[in-house]
Amino acid sequence: MIAHTFVHAEEQTADLLRLLERHAIKVQPGSVLEAMFLNVFNVSYRKAGELAADRTADIRAHFSDFMGLTELAGQLTRVANMPGFNSLIPHLRLLNAPQPLQNRPSSALDQQSRKIFELLVATWAMNCGGDVELDNPDHSLGDNPDVLITVDGRRWGFACKVLQRFHAEGFLEHLRKGIAQIEASPAHVGAVVFNLKNVLEHNRYWRIVNEKEWESGAEPRFSCFEEPHAPYTLLKSELEAIGTKLREHAGQAPFAGCFTGDKTISGYLLWGHTTSAVLLDGVPTVAGVRCLNLQYVQPVTGWRLDALESLGRAAQTDH
Repeated sequence: MIAHTFVHAEEQTADLLRLLERHAIKVQPGSVLEAMFLNVFNVSYRKAGELAADRTADIRAHFSDFMGLTELAGQLTRVANMPGFNSLIPHLRLLNAPQPLQNRPSSALDQQSRKIFELLVATWAMNCGGDVELDNPDHSLGDNPDVLITVDGRRWGFACKVLQRFHAEGFLEHLRKGIAQIEASPAHVGAVVFNLKNVLEHNRYWRIVNEKEWESGAEPRFSCFEEPHAPYTLLKSELEAIGTKLREHAGQAPFAGCFTGDKTISGYLLWGHTTSAVLLDGVPTVAGVRCLNLQYVQPVTGWRLDALESLGRAAQTDH
């Protein structure tokens, strides 16, 4: 669970703008990305009382964009001066996608958003190793893992997949493709990483508790967790439950039969990212909630587990 001050959010997004300018990437006028940059400053101004706020409005979408862009900016600027960052630039140009953020659902037709998930995974990986390489986002042949990185002398491959909905056969298809990409690649070891932004029940983490009254014109009252770590615990439980249900619906034999190669770990990673509200020092505070959950057929141990745990820590930190 990560909360950001408004000053920190403005700094992070300003740093991202400078990063894009440094690499001659323009924020397209009228784009969703431009609106999201403006939203960060508008939210800050409303909080400071410098802009009038509609007290009957549903603020969740604005704050989800606020948190999502701030956290994406943090991940990107953290690796901006690392060796190999130039390999991320083709993906960085895709930030003008219809939905660049990874903490909200996106359309099945938005292929660019899927590529931005690869960019996000690459930022995590760069905090764990070196010699990063990404599959070309414009001319991908689909025969390589999306991200290659060397960790402690071993070449890892990560195949990044976005589930559009809860569908066991779709899950198996993505899993098989990811495994095939890893097995045919130069990687020594690898894992398939699923983004569940389109499957998560985002409303569980931040609800309007008086929805009927709000629909009749009352001011909305938003849910807020008293325990700051409760949203993370809930997210981890939801990821574990989704993984279990997918395996059960797919069937244990077809699922286990996917893992016939020598390189891919006997399991997969599930990524969840959403927005919630928690009490911090007695004050309701908007917070980003992130979790990278490892699920497996056979236990992952030793240096493989060390590398995946390092990846998980990088996914939780952006500054």
